[in-house]
Amino acid sequence: MKFVGVDFGINPFAITSDGRKFHINRLPDIFYAHEYSSSVVGAFAEFTGTSQDDVSNLKDIGRLHQITKVQAEVLRPIISDLIEHLTGFDVIALEDIQIEGMHFEHEMRMLGFPDNVNIIYEESLQRGKKVHLVEMKGTSRECSHCGNPVRNEKGKEKPIKLNLFRCQNEGCPLSQYWIDKDINAALNIRNKILSKYLNSDEILQFLGLA
Repeated sequence: MKFVGVDFGINPFAITSDGRKFHINRLPDIFYAHEYSSSVVGAFAEFTGTSQDDVSNLKDIGRLHQITKVQAEVLRPIISDLIEHLTGFDVIALEDIQIEGMHFEHEMRMLGFPDNVNIIYEESLQRGKKVHLVEMKGTSRECSHCGNPVRNEKGKEKPIKLNLFRCQNEGCPLSQYWIDKDINAALNIRNKILSKYLNSDEILQFLGLA
C-alpha cells in the first residue's frame, strides 16, 4: 500500500511527501485579478455616486467573475497535474487548510483555498483512492522521522522561519542534515494517517525506526 501526504502553500501551491512541488508560474496574474476587480468596482461607485454599501453585491459578483476566470486558467492545470500524480498512490492525506487567522489568509483566499482542497479530495475519491483530511497543526514544526518538535531556548515550540528543517533531537538521523521544510510537513501529514492502515510495528518499519 502506497501512502502520500500533501502540504499546501502559496508557491509552491502543493508539495507531496515524495518530493514533488507544484509551482504557480502565473501567480502575479491571480493577485492582479483581485486588485483589478476591486479598482473597477470602486471607480464605478465613484462615477455613479453610489455608496460602497449599495455596490457590495456588485463588487462580490465582479470579483467572483474575474477571479474565477483567472483561477481557472492558472490553477486548474496545476490541480489536474497534482491529481494525476496522486493516482500513483493508494492512500492520500491532504492538509486540511484552515486559513482564517493565518498570516497569509488574504493570499490563500486569492488562490481559492480551502475550496481547491475540496476539489482535489472529491476528484481523488472518484478515482477510487482513500483520501483523508489531516489537521495542519504541528506539521511544520515536528520532525517527520521522530516526531520531535522544534523548540526555542525556553523549551517552547516555535515556528519554522527558514525554508529548511533540521531536527533538534541529536539521536535522530534528521539532526545530521537539513531537509526542505515543506517536504517535512508533507511527510508529517502522510504519517498522521498511517495508524488507520498499519499496526504499530508496521509503522515503525515503514518509518525506518524498527
